[in-house]
Amino acid sequence: MSTRGKRDWASPLLWLAALMRLTQLRFSRRKTVAVFHISQGGSMVREGTLAWFAKEILGLHTIMHIHGSQFVDFGNKHTRLARFALSHADRVLTLTSETSDAAKLLVPPETPVSMVRNAVSNARYQVPKENIILFAGEVGYRKGIDTLLTAWTMLQDSTRNWELLVAGPIKLDEDTLCVKGVQILGPLNGDTVKKLEARASIAVLPSRDEALPMFLIEAMAHGCAVIGTDVGQVAELLDGAGILIEPDSPEQLARALLGLMEDDRERAALGKSALEKFQRNYSMTTIADDLVAEWLSAERNGAAPQEKVPGEIG
Repeated sequence: MSTRGKRDWASPLLWLAALMRLTQLRFSRRKTVAVFHISQGGSMVREGTLAWFAKEILGLHTIMHIHGSQFVDFGNKHTRLARFALSHADRVLTLTSETSDAAKLLVPPETPVSMVRNAVSNARYQVPKENIILFAGEVGYRKGIDTLLTAWTMLQDSTRNWELLVAGPIKLDEDTLCVKGVQILGPLNGDTVKKLEARASIAVLPSRDEALPMFLIEAMAHGCAVIGTDVGQVAELLDGAGILIEPDSPEQLARALLGLMEDDRERAALGKSALEKFQRNYSMTTIADDLVAEWLSAERNGAAPQEKVPGEIG
C-alpha cells in the first residue's frame, strides 16, 4: 500500500516502505513479478515511480494493473505522466475496453495490453433476503447518489415496506442525504458490507463513471437483483443478469426499483441469474488461474530486464 486514501499525510512513508520491500525482493532467490495497481492522479506518481524503480533499478519483471475509473480522462490531460507511469511495465492489464485502447497509445508497441475481469470470492454469508435496497460506494456525485435519492423520493408512496441503506464515505453535505426511509451508514469495512449484501434483495449503483465496480459483482455473488448504469463494463456485467439504465435518469431508476419491489418472482429470478453469471464469469475460482497466467507471462514471455546492480542507473 502506497497510500491510505486521498491527501494522506502518511503516503510518503508508505511509498518508502514499498520501495524497501521491492529492494528486499530483488535479493530473493525466487523469480519475482511486481504487480502495481494504478488508478489516476497521485497514483500515477506513486505507482509509476515504484514501477520505474522495480524495473529499471532492480531489474524485476513488472505489471501495471489499471483500476481507475477516470484513467482515460486523466491520461488524455496528463499524457506525459501517464506514459511515464506505464512505460516501465512488461505487461498492462485493464478492466475495460476503453482503458485498453487508451493504454495502448501510452505504452511502447511491443508491450502487451490485456483486459481481465475483476473477481471476488464466493459469498460467505447465506441468510434470508429482506426488503432492503443497498447502495455501497463513495456517497457522492460520481456514484450517482443524488440520482438514487431523487428516484427514492419519487417512490415515497411505494416504499413503506422497504428500506434503502447507503454505505460508504460521505462526499456530500449530509443535510442533502436526509430523506425519509433512507439509512446513511457511513464508511463500513468490507466484511460488514458483504453481510448487508447477503440480506439485501436489491443492489443499486447509478454511477456516472465506473470501470468494473466490485460492489455490483459482490452483490451478484450474494444473489441480489442488481441495477446499474451503462458506464464502463457494467453493460457486459449485467447482460442477462441485471437491469441496465442510463446515468442521470432518476425516472428510469424509479421504474426499475418499483418493478423489482412489486414483483417478488421477477426479483428472485433476477437474483438467481446474477448469482449464476457470477459463478460462471466472475468468481475467484474462475478468474484466479487466468489472472495468475497473466502475471506469470511477464516473467515467461516478457522482455527480460537487463541485470542491474541496485542503485546503478542504467
